[in-house]
Amino acid sequence: RRWQLPFEEIMYVGDNTDKDFSAPRQLGMQWKWFYNEEGIYKKDVLDKSFLDHKIMKLTDITEVIN
Repeated sequence: RRWQLPFEEIMYVGDNTDKDFSAPRQLGMQWKWFYNEEGIYKKDVLDKSFLDHKIMKLTDITEVIN
């Protein structure tokens, strides 16, 4: 609301597959899962949809912005 942007024009980036993506998905936001090899949330992912949204380094975001 503050930025007066539609949710479809916002991208959410997170690394916790258990809690970070529920709201962005429901709101229709673009989202990317940052697979942080050194992070505390690194684990096997059961929800395969995350694999299609995976980035390995934050600089990869510039390549996927629509």
